Amino acid sequence: GVYYVVRSITQSFLEARSRAFRHLYALDELNRTRPNLVKASANYARIYLPNLFPELNDQLVIYLDCDVLLHDDIAFLAQEAARALNDTQARIVNNRDVPAVAATLKTRDHAEYGEIWRRRYPTRPRDIAVFNSGVMVIDFSRWTAQGLTKEVEGWIDQNLIGGSQLPINLAVASNFALIGSKWNCPIRNGKVDEVISVHDGMCSKNPGIRHWTGRAKPWVKNGRLTYFWYPVAHR
Repeated sequence: GVYYVVRSITQSFLEARSRAFRHLYALDELNRTRPNLVKASANYARIYLPNLFPELNDQLVIYLDCDVLLHDDIAFLAQEAARALNDTQARIVNNRDVPAVAATLKTRDHAEYGEIWRRRYPTRPRDIAVFNSGVMVIDFSRWTAQGLTKEVEGWIDQNLIGGSQLPINLAVASNFALIGSKWNCPIRNGKVDEVISVHDGMCSKNPGIRHWTGRAKPWVKNGRLTYFWYPVAHR
């Protein structure tokens, strides 16, 4: 009995991994001819996590980009996300499926994303609220039930320019739960985001996660704001 269970789990994992790698390889090939389209195929690995780890199907999973710095215990992030995912007041929209993703709000109504959505679904106009998917908490069972991996793939196939943020946000289509802005404090191109700094005291005074969303990563030559990075990263 144990042998067959282990074999079944192993087989499902390998099948999911094979499917994910095939799609990532195709994106990598596309990136060679149209580098502005995909940016980096590894950016899309996050959408396959529920397929790669089906044993976590009843769990909440925190996804973090590699260019983040933690200033607080992410157990608190998990707790806040768990509450938000089941709180109708924390949702952007309340008339669709329960959200599979919890994230911080970047823009409540993104005009360009909304226009792209309407071009594909002209009879289903929708305002598209945007989050930065470099920090998000995913309910694997809801993600799988709502077919979000295939939905992201569908948007990728539209040959949209702009990396992974655009297709992920269009697939989620505003159906995400809000968590506090302290959990994704952006640093763009080596500057603490002006809007966040001025209007959000939590990010400027008590960040939970700082996120280098621009190109000037702190660990590269001539990287910016390294004084945020090195004291923590090189303890």
